[in-house]
Parts: sequence; structure tokens; C-alpha cells
Amino acid sequence: MQGHGNELFELKGHPTKLGIICSASKDQSVRLWNVQTGTVIMILAGLDGHKADVITADFHQLSGDRLASGAEDHTAKIWDLKRYEDLLDKSFSWEGHPSTFPTAYMQTPAFSTNPHDHYVDCVCWYGDLLLTKSTQGSIILWKPEYGADGTCDGALPLKTFKIDDINIFFVRFSVTVEGSRSLLALGNSLGKVFIWDIEAKSANPKEIVRLSAATRQPGVSKLVRRTAFSYGGRYLGCVTDNLVCVWKFL
Repeated sequence: MQGHGNELFELKGHPTKLGIICSASKDQSVRLWNVQTGTVIMILAGLDGHKADVITADFHQLSGDRLASGAEDHTAKIWDLKRYEDLLDKSFSWEGHPSTFPTAYMQTPAFSTNPHDHYVDCVCWYGDLLLTKSTQGSIILWKPEYGADGTCDGALPLKTFKIDDINIFFVRFSVTVEGSRSLLALGNSLGKVFIWDIEAKSANPKEIVRLSAATRQPGVSKLVRRTAFSYGGRYLGCVTDNLVCVWKFL
């Protein structure tokens, strides 16, 4: 499938419509695709869209009716997909050439804010709240605030998770929610992986576990680029530029 005008930074799958994915790109857009029919369903970009590389995107994990994105323009945006439900469904039965599909263009998000004063390089839904990370060593849990007319009225920060030695671009956190346990994991440039309890009562929670992915092998990078919990949250994996580590929770 082709469509973006530049490199891709992230792909995410729709939580309920299997076969639909979103892609975040250096061309300042987010696109929705149906991988079964090869169609471009929607393009999220333009007038009120991102003004720099879009680094990250995530579907609302329960319904998929909203999409959050983050970019090098320091903004996080929420795009409302509810009125395009029929178009998403139509993409599964499309029998024509993918280029003839009636792609929708959305130029104005439902919500836009600057939660950080630097690049927003990772975004993830947590219920109806959002977790966003910048390159300055913090993850913020915040609530979108809407005015009486439904328009954007600011972001209410709820918690800040801080980590040292991570002032570098393109480092991703992960989240697992299983039963009463909600965990957040992020690595840093020294090979350390920090785990927090998202539901901790403090506004600035301390990590509950600190793991090490560092190695003494020469030439092996210590920078933890990404963490990922398994389904069920029993395993946690992380990757450096040339190493994979996996831990099992007992």
C-alpha cells in the first residue's frame, strides 16, 4: 500500500475493526487504511492538523471511535471518528481499485493541546484519559477538557511520571491494564527500565520496579528504545538498538 509522502513513524491497529490500521508519518499526516482491501479510508491533516512530523498515534482502546496523535510541533490532538463509522465499514466490502475509494479528509481535530514544551513522541489512551511523553523525560496523564459547546477547553494534567537520562527522540513507553493492576513502563539511555503503578495516589508517582537491560558487551547500545507488555501483562519486553530483553512477572 502506498499513500504517504514520506517515512512512517508508527502503525497501530483498530481495537474492534480488525484489518484497519492508522499510520503516523513525517509528511505531517495520519492515515487510516484497510489492509484487507488496500484502501486509504481517511487522511487526518491540513488546516488545523499537525504542522510538523507526526511521530505517534493511537486508537481509543475500547471503541476506536477516537484517535490521538502527537508530533514534533509539540501538540497532541484528538480526532473524532464517530461520524465516519459507515465509511470504515464500507472499506471492508470495497471491490473497486483502492485508488477509487472515497477517502475522507479531516482537517480539524476535535481537540488540540500542548501538554509538553517539546516533541510529543509517544501517546496512548488510558480509558478516556491520555498518556503523552516528550523528549524531556516525563510522561503526563491528562484529561481533555471540553467547553459547554463541546469545543476544546484545555488539558487537565493529573499525574506526571518522571525519568532521568532520556532526553532523546523516539523512545516509547507501554501500558498494561489487567484487573486491578495498571502499569506503565519506560526505558532510558542507560539501560534502565522503570515501571510505575498508574493508579498510585501521588501526583508524581515513584517507580515501583526498576530493571536493567544494560550489558557489558562492547558495541551494544544501552538505550532502551521501546517497552511492550504481553497480553495479560505477565511479560515485559524491551529493545535497545541491538538487544532484546524479556522479564516474567511472578
